[in-house]
Amino acid sequence: MADDVMRFMYQNQISMATLAGHGVGGKVALATGCYHYEKVTGVCGFDTSPMNHFYHEPVRELRQYLDFLRGMNLARPFSSISHEMKKHIACPKWRQVFESCLDRSATGYEWNFNFEAVYNNTRKDSPSSLFNWSTIYGLYPGRAMFAFPDYSRYVHLGTNTLPMLKICPQLHGWNDGITSVQGDENPQNHWIYEADEETQAAYAFRLRQFLVNYDGVHVLHKNRDEILGYTVPDRVSQRDPRDDFPGEYQHPHYHHNWRFNKVYSK
Repeated sequence: MADDVMRFMYQNQISMATLAGHGVGGKVALATGCYHYEKVTGVCGFDTSPMNHFYHEPVRELRQYLDFLRGMNLARPFSSISHEMKKHIACPKWRQVFESCLDRSATGYEWNFNFEAVYNNTRKDSPSSLFNWSTIYGLYPGRAMFAFPDYSRYVHLGTNTLPMLKICPQLHGWNDGITSVQGDENPQNHWIYEADEETQAAYAFRLRQFLVNYDGVHVLHKNRDEILGYTVPDRVSQRDPRDDFPGEYQHPHYHHNWRFNKVYSK
């Protein structure tokens, strides 16, 4: 899936980009940064953490829903299918997601995605599981930001923030690169893009602050203010004191379309 992101960027002539993702999408964004860090200028994860969620309550709940759906008869009217979902799937958001994944067929309805592949993936706790993060993915050396509800079912404030710091060594600490968004203890708070306007504005503010201060900024810079104005001393043995600019290194600021520079002619 990370390679698919790279293919999309190549097809659309995008050299570098900051990636943001929600839930499993946040895992894909971070994995893309780990595998292709030279093309990812930043990673933003919403209600996600690079850790194993296989045994978390919401993932166990999802597996129960998939067990039910796997044995459900789809060769009947949609109203009958929807009625049965309401009796066995307590979460209204997951019901909405599953109903949107049904397409009409000659005999009734069918899934418009590879249901068996997703079902089998969620049954096993392995490095390839959608809800797992394996050490084989590596580290992301660039800028990162994480935001999640303070009563999240996926990111527990006291413990699940530690993997973020472990996988993203350049990540700023609490209340800077890692923040929670205040809200009530609502099981639906994971779906942040359907929250009230005030909550959405809180996430948008954190994303904007990240993009303004850190998007595309070299990791040796503190923030964008230091671009072209801050240098790092070199080791004495690396330069001859008679050089014009002895003992300083001006780190570059690469955030241009260097792979497809012909697009500027347009």
